[in-house]
Amino acid sequence: MAKRKNTTLYLLIGFLVIAVAAYFWLDQEDGKTKTEMLKEEMTFKVDGQKVHKIFLAKRSGVTTTLTREGDHWMVDGKYRANQNAVNNLLETIDQVEVQFVPTKEMAPNAIKELATIGIKVEVYDENDQMMKAYYVGGMTNNELGTFFIMENSDKPFVCHLPTMQGGLRARFDLEGEQWRDKGLYSEKPDEIAKVTIEYPQQKSESFVLEKNGAGYKVKPFDPLNKKPEIDADATKVNSFLIGFDKIVAEAFENKNPNRDSILSLVPFATIAIERENGSKKTVSYFPIDKDKIRAGTNERLPVERYYAYEHDGDLFLVQQRNVGKLFWGYSNF
Repeated sequence: MAKRKNTTLYLLIGFLVIAVAAYFWLDQEDGKTKTEMLKEEMTFKVDGQKVHKIFLAKRSGVTTTLTREGDHWMVDGKYRANQNAVNNLLETIDQVEVQFVPTKEMAPNAIKELATIGIKVEVYDENDQMMKAYYVGGMTNNELGTFFIMENSDKPFVCHLPTMQGGLRARFDLEGEQWRDKGLYSEKPDEIAKVTIEYPQQKSESFVLEKNGAGYKVKPFDPLNKKPEIDADATKVNSFLIGFDKIVAEAFENKNPNRDSILSLVPFATIAIERENGSKKTVSYFPIDKDKIRAGTNERLPVERYYAYEHDGDLFLVQQRNVGKLFWGYSNF
């Protein structure tokens, strides 16, 4: 009797082993279990510190490539990136989590939307090896989640950032100038070798400030101006040059329909910087509403904004309160 019981027990154990083995065999695909594959399909986050390139592609054909270069990022290998926009994107890539799995009723519409408006995201490491590729769709009806789907998958997920409420699509859905840094100046004062400012309407105040050994000399811009070349006061020079440390424009104006007309005007000032490494930057400033009169009076209102044209480059909108500190004259030294 004991022998029959042992035989039955062995058979039960045997069937159990076979059943477990069959489960894992049937659950595998390409060497991975379905559980492992599901985990991969719903793990969108990547360590932001290891990300060195991000490729974004919209269904409209617009693409953007962001690359890490030392302490900053570049857009399409040409322009310095808006660090705030990049930081928001990296935060999302680093922290995104699945909020919930869409119901069977939600899934078809989610997949259809992803196929229509999905933004493809490819994330690469420092060796240009792809770490993750997925699509970002629209928001859920309550606008608290965003649809994601891994490349080559048919399983959409609703994702979010645990640290915030709201959709994530906006962090990926930028184009062109929206990704770019609007910095007009970001100069190290001790690396500036020469500054020239020309005031077409105030020629006597136009000047050239140039490094001369350990100090600086300042002279009139116009050779016909009989004012002398002088040794510039070090404290004044420092106060002037530090103004170029960081100035950010309010907006790009490259698509302004009046761009050509603006650039045909005589500028209020043109500032040219030459750095010690030989590189140069020249910007002309065109005041906006310079002839605006206060209502009911003959009082001319002060200029609040300028169009700033970086020669052979961008047209910016800048505020007087930011760039006004650059408009020194010969007499200030």
